Parts: sequence; structure tokens; C-alpha cells
Amino acid sequence: MRAAKGVLRYFRGATRLGVVYGDDKHLQGYVDADRTGDIDARRSTTDFVFTLNGGPISWTSKRQSTVPTSTAEAEYVTAAMAIKEALWLRELVLELVVDGDAVPMGEDNQACLALVNNPEATGRSKHVDVAYHMVRDYVACGEVTFYFLPSADMPADGMTKPLPAPAFTTFRGVIGAGSDLGTSGSSGMRALGPAPQC
Repeated sequence: MRAAKGVLRYFRGATRLGVVYGDDKHLQGYVDADRTGDIDARRSTTDFVFTLNGGPISWTSKRQSTVPTSTAEAEYVTAAMAIKEALWLRELVLELVVDGDAVPMGEDNQACLALVNNPEATGRSKHVDVAYHMVRDYVACGEVTFYFLPSADMPADGMTKPLPAPAFTTFRGVIGAGSDLGTSGSSGMRALGPAPQC
């Protein structure tokens, strides 16, 4: 009951908050995973956020269907799931005639980035399901790019764990979901109305 009251208090205090799309920024993805966050089933959580023009347009926080044996594997599975969303969003953005560049994806795990960029299997990664290696194909085709983004700057990190109030406020601001609509002017606001082809 105390948690439910806390949620209602948050909603009451956040009635002026919203999303403002104004900056001319390209489609951007942020990818993160919470390894074995589910204590009972020992499954990890996939989290990603995509932003366009300064605001979030797609996000998810979903339990993975398999149990990873390492943090790198959990992040790699998340990257594969996020790429599917990135490609769909990229096609949508192309239809809206915004841009067609490769979708940059921020990732905070160096081992996952090594898996993305290394086509050779190692003793530690040879058990990773082939279905997730599609990540390498899309990176090689230039459809998406991955880059390192420290955990402290990772917007998707706010979806993997509870955050203290200051960190939560920062998280909302980074993904563009915390603008005070009572003070935002209407100027600059805009609404947003496959296999690799190498």
C-alpha cells in the first residue's frame, strides 16, 4: 500500500512533466542489461531507449527468455533485441524523410562491444546462440554502430534498477521525458507524427 501511495504522489507531482520534441537530433539508441536481476528465475532484463529530436520514441524493459552465463552475454542478447527495434525505427524515420544514417547505439559493457566487433568465437563466447550474432551482420553493413558509453552516462540504466531521486531526475532529463510543460514555449516543439541489405 505504501508503494502504491508513493506512485500516486509521484503522478500528482508530475502533472506538468512531458516530452518536448524540438532539437534536430538524429535517431539514437541506448542499450543496457541487468544481469540476473530476476532473483527467482536468474534471468536478465533487457532495457533500451531510442530518442529522436530530443525525446524518447521507443523504450522497453523486458525479461530475457534465456539465462545468460555472463554479463557480456546478457548485454549481447540485449543488443540483438535493440537492433531489431532500431531497424524498424530507422525505416519509419526514412519514411518521414528525416535521415537514413546508421543508428548509433550506446553500450556500457566493453566485453559486449568486443563480441560485436570480433567475428571469431572464443572459449567464453562459443556457447552464445547463433541467433544473436545478427548484431555483427548489421554492424558490418553499416545499419547500426555501437560505441562505448559509461554506465554513469547511460540513459537506459534508469530502466534496470531503482534510482534515488536526483539520479531519476537526471535520467528523465537525459531521455527528454522530464520537460516542465508549464514553462516550455510552443516554439521549437515538433510532434513526430528485415535482413541486412549489404
